[in-house]
Amino acid sequence: MLQEQQLVELAKQNWLETAVERDEKLVEYLFPCTRDATNASVLDDLQYLGLYLWPCYTREPKSCSDLHILSIVNMVCESHKVTENVWNWVGDDEEEAFGTFFSRLLSLSSSSCPSLDHFEQERRVFFLLLAFRRQDVGFLRRHAFSLISLPLFVHVSPNTRSKQFDKYPQLKRMWRKVETKRQACQQEGRAYLEADFIPFLASQVEKTLDEQILSAERRDDYQQYIYPLLYVERILELFIELLWQLPTRRFFCVFLNEYQLVVSLKFRLRKYQDWESLANLQSFVDMLSFYERFPIDNDHGEPLTREQLLLEYHDRILSLQKFVFKQVPKLKSLAVVGASQLTNVEYLSEQLEKHLSKEQLIQLAIQLECFPYRDDENTCVEDSLLLECIVNRIVFYPWKYENFYKVASNPTEKDIWDDTLTSLEEEMYLDEPLALPKLHLQYLSIGDFVLRHFTLFRMEAAYSIRQEMEDALERLNPCLGDMGRTQFRGWSRMMIPLENLSIYEKAPTRLDSEVAQFVKMDISYDLDSIPFDRYKQEWDQIVENDILFLLSIQKPMEEKESFIERYGVAAVRTFQVIGFVDVEGNEIPSTERQAFLSKLVASRRTLRGYVDATQFEIDQKELQGLYTMDSPDHFNLVMRRKPHENNFRGVLDTLKDIFVHCYVPKWLLDTLLGYGELESSLDCLQGKQFDLGDTFVSLSHMETCLKEMNIPFSIARTESSIENPSNEYWQWHFKYDDKLQIEATTYEKDYLGPFPNRKRNQVAFTTKQVEAILHGMKQGLSLVVGPPGTGKTDVAVQLISNLYHSFPEERILIVTHSNHALNDIFVKISQRDIDPKDILRLGHGEEELGLAESFSREGRVNYMLQKRLDDLQLVKQLAESLLLPGDYGYSCENALLLYHTHVLPLKKEFFAQLYQIQDHSNISSWIAQHFPFHSFFSQLYASNALHEIDLQAAKGCFHYLDKLFEELESFRALELLRNQKERGDYVLLKQAKIIAMTCTHASIRRQDYVEMGLKYDTLIMEESAQVLEVETFIPMVLQKPDFGDDSTRLKRCILLGDHHQLPPVVKSRALAKYCNLQQSLYTRLLRLGMYHTVLDVQGRARPSIANIYRWCYPNLKDLTQLAENPSYQLANPGFRFEYQWISVGDVDSETQPLPYFYQNVVEAESIAAVYQYMRLLGYPREKISILTTYRGQKELLKEVLQHRIAWNPSLGIPKVTTVDKYQGQQNEYVLLSLVRTKHVGYIRDVRRWVVATSRARLGLYIFGYLPLFQQYPGEWKQGLQIICRHGVSVDGNSSALQLVKEERYPNCSRKLNDTVSSDRLVEISNCVDMAKYIQQLVAQDYSST
Repeated sequence: MLQEQQLVELAKQNWLETAVERDEKLVEYLFPCTRDATNASVLDDLQYLGLYLWPCYTREPKSCSDLHILSIVNMVCESHKVTENVWNWVGDDEEEAFGTFFSRLLSLSSSSCPSLDHFEQERRVFFLLLAFRRQDVGFLRRHAFSLISLPLFVHVSPNTRSKQFDKYPQLKRMWRKVETKRQACQQEGRAYLEADFIPFLASQVEKTLDEQILSAERRDDYQQYIYPLLYVERILELFIELLWQLPTRRFFCVFLNEYQLVVSLKFRLRKYQDWESLANLQSFVDMLSFYERFPIDNDHGEPLTREQLLLEYHDRILSLQKFVFKQVPKLKSLAVVGASQLTNVEYLSEQLEKHLSKEQLIQLAIQLECFPYRDDENTCVEDSLLLECIVNRIVFYPWKYENFYKVASNPTEKDIWDDTLTSLEEEMYLDEPLALPKLHLQYLSIGDFVLRHFTLFRMEAAYSIRQEMEDALERLNPCLGDMGRTQFRGWSRMMIPLENLSIYEKAPTRLDSEVAQFVKMDISYDLDSIPFDRYKQEWDQIVENDILFLLSIQKPMEEKESFIERYGVAAVRTFQVIGFVDVEGNEIPSTERQAFLSKLVASRRTLRGYVDATQFEIDQKELQGLYTMDSPDHFNLVMRRKPHENNFRGVLDTLKDIFVHCYVPKWLLDTLLGYGELESSLDCLQGKQFDLGDTFVSLSHMETCLKEMNIPFSIARTESSIENPSNEYWQWHFKYDDKLQIEATTYEKDYLGPFPNRKRNQVAFTTKQVEAILHGMKQGLSLVVGPPGTGKTDVAVQLISNLYHSFPEERILIVTHSNHALNDIFVKISQRDIDPKDILRLGHGEEELGLAESFSREGRVNYMLQKRLDDLQLVKQLAESLLLPGDYGYSCENALLLYHTHVLPLKKEFFAQLYQIQDHSNISSWIAQHFPFHSFFSQLYASNALHEIDLQAAKGCFHYLDKLFEELESFRALELLRNQKERGDYVLLKQAKIIAMTCTHASIRRQDYVEMGLKYDTLIMEESAQVLEVETFIPMVLQKPDFGDDSTRLKRCILLGDHHQLPPVVKSRALAKYCNLQQSLYTRLLRLGMYHTVLDVQGRARPSIANIYRWCYPNLKDLTQLAENPSYQLANPGFRFEYQWISVGDVDSETQPLPYFYQNVVEAESIAAVYQYMRLLGYPREKISILTTYRGQKELLKEVLQHRIAWNPSLGIPKVTTVDKYQGQQNEYVLLSLVRTKHVGYIRDVRRWVVATSRARLGLYIFGYLPLFQQYPGEWKQGLQIICRHGVSVDGNSSALQLVKEERYPNCSRKLNDTVSSDRLVEISNCVDMAKYIQQLVAQDYSST
């Protein structure tokens, strides 16, 4: 094979740096490289497909060789490993060219081209598999879906075809066209590809198994043995893909049932001796069998109920018994036996084989619609295969739904170290098929959705737990000590030895079960085994419902190869925390946990929690010693996980519950499965009226938005709103009279009198933001796409405010991926006109808010208790001002008595007398004399010559009193509930109108909230593109329907995000890429074509910095205020450019001490030096962030920074993290390290590039080996070209850091585009130059002081 540098030179000579000319000899020369994974990866980086192969094909398609076609196929199969945009090489106007290419590809797959080896055939099928997965791409859908349409009926029996035509007469009319085309193909001597391709693949499966896999002697040649097996598995993978989606099942299922492929494969596999080598193939056959008989109506898409399945089953039994009764007198006994006996495979097979002739077997198979039909009339069907088909048809299908609910959610050592997980760690997963479910655009039913997600998420959880356990055990370094006991020679942050354990309580069993209702256990550990205090404090953050892991490590043997044997892993069990326990064995309530821990002096801790009761009963029989310290086999380690990664139990339990009780609203279900109706633009708002409140900051702002929406409008304002625009609020009514029109009207809220004005929105929303708010307020599902800096959070906050005021009886649930995003929303909500007592924050992360008030359950209870005391004090003053005897300020009940017996009557009497006055000139003086609460409001109320204002002030005072007693009414429950937990539950279930949590917290506590009866009407989810599909789904089902209803209260679901940024984090690369577990629901809905609002104005970054990623968002504009903001007009002090690529190091600068743990010392030293330089110039530490694309570089940067600032600790350590972790955050200045010097690496993903380059507002400085990234132009080539305009040498191979002398932060008057004289410029080429320059600065500062 060619070396990498040779391929680079060929690329430069033929397509990178010269005009492209077709050369089939070059294609033939490079064809072996496209088959090799390493070389194909290099060619993919060099854009061999997009810049050479495809352009050459589109120019002269007929002149291109078969190797040219296969090269395109190989490169597509390679490209899918690293990019989501596998098909972007086909232009919008090139569908016709793709059609000819696709036809040639199908022709190569026919029997007329026998020269292709199994590798090439497997690649071709894989190409088609990738095409079928992307039904959202129009040209793929039109060409690929033609293979599974009506022409497939050419290969089904006439009898079956007639039944289908009788059932659906319209098919018969369409069949005439098929027949016409079929005859034309026969006359022209060419294959009818739409009809013949899928049957050809089915026959290839049988043929390959017969000729290759089931041969008597196993071949030693890898090519002759493994590739045929991969080819068969890939075909079955394709067939399963076709069964996974309703549009592809319709005709394919009819063909598959006629062909009886599953039975044929099982029949052949039984003959094979070396069963273990075909385990993966067997799994594919089982999966194909499962989805072929999936309980779904293939014609209408409706799931089949258990009753319908049983009815079909009994119809088959009846057909069998009728046939036997009439045709086989000897078997009349079979005609009267019960259905349960016929499910016995051995009994049924024995009876049919013994008493039925071959002709009778054929007749019975035809009657049961299970005869293996083949086009070739000379094909002889074996008796044993016929019998297999009949038995498979009759025997009741063991539907997995029956056993799914019993699958354990808690992983054990067998699950964690399962062989399938081991295969996921290997790099071959992207090239070899795995019998695993995958996530695509559509699902067959909610049951299918649950099954796929449950399987994959359970594997992902086990995989991540396994990685963490292996890392912790390696750090603990267990060995066999004295007396055969296990000892630990090291320490771990996440895993510590157990000091004691005991069973605390075992509940009795239920009548319908043999397992105890629950088993409680106490465990004790000593924190002295951890040397650092900050890690000890992490163990004290364990809270209720956290999942810990108990490990039994026995007899580790270092010489063993397997991890379990080498480290002696005997057992792993889960432990669900209830809480801490004191020395007397009393449980500490969660509200008192912090106080309890703060008083503890000893380092020993005791936790009480639940162990899996089912697993406990099994262990009592097999591993009884696990739960007692007297046994040498007891648990001796406990492991914790980070809270945001430990939600697997909640997710899995939720899926099992949804499987039984589907709480998904009906209006959302079809959309969730991928079949919902797609609304278009603003037309869906016809006839609706929206209370937009303070969405607009002025009348001119609203008029500008209306004009840009290009919809006719009218505006109606009241006189009072014109005089007082600060109290002007808006309603929009969408009408339809020949075309859509908007009627905008004003209204005024209750005047607050002498009290502070309401907090109003200060954000002048763009037109697209207003559209997003409108769509969010309507009922149904709404999507908002927000590129970096376009104000997604502002839109979400305005939506919350509008819904809060428009629907006061409804409740809003806010869910985000990270605590940081949730905190951003809370900070902005606190600045709006929303009552603090109506806001509740659940889960951790509130300590980062920086607000004076606590919005947790405990914090809201304390706030309401204090507010109750304050309100009662006001009531006491009110009663005294009215000269009323009695302690009305003692309780809420007394206060409400005052309201109903005195305040309300006085109010009614006041207005009754007021409305009788006819002489308006005396109203002002009359109000001053007769206002009943003048004494109470005397310090705020004053007479005014204008009676309108006096009357408004009086109304404001009455409004204040109404609000005061309304609050006391809501506080009354706190007097009745004495327990702090009950008060917290009351706040959650009754008081709070806006409830916020992270998706992790929703997963963990979902069951608790459902049982408590949580209700909400609107779901708003931020960062939706970063959340796994199943984790987006769970917040939609945090409530159950009210009694008597069949659907929940959920009316609106608003998802905000950006699918051009990073997807959800999945630790297993196989599950992420191969199974598409990294798919978010948000991205899937966008790919399905659901209407969405794209925000198009960014206000975060300088326009010049935004240009680096603007090409990914074609319509992205800049906020006009950016040009007026002084900080955006001025240059960055000490830097010539606001952004620059600084090329440092060479090709050998990259190191890899551990797998995937990449580091680059040169870049780390350079960034540390630039950071020192910025701090010496006066840049604030908190305004600088250092990002990198690898975790290894992050750790190295922290070490280097610690070392470099040791001479001056006042410089401080900035924020250092990875690009992935920093998504959703931003800072003024960003220093970015790309690390890699040999291969582009993770930054090849354009989504990671967008995140990395869009975090900076004022300054972006990228450190990386420039020749590498220029040599392999990725999808972000345009962004790279923009960056290289600053400071790159003429030859394009070097980029020195350009600095400017005599400037300090923030005193810099130089404009961004001002010319800098050469005597003030400094070029820094390496770390040595930078160090010298820093020394000069320090010396200058020292001399000046």
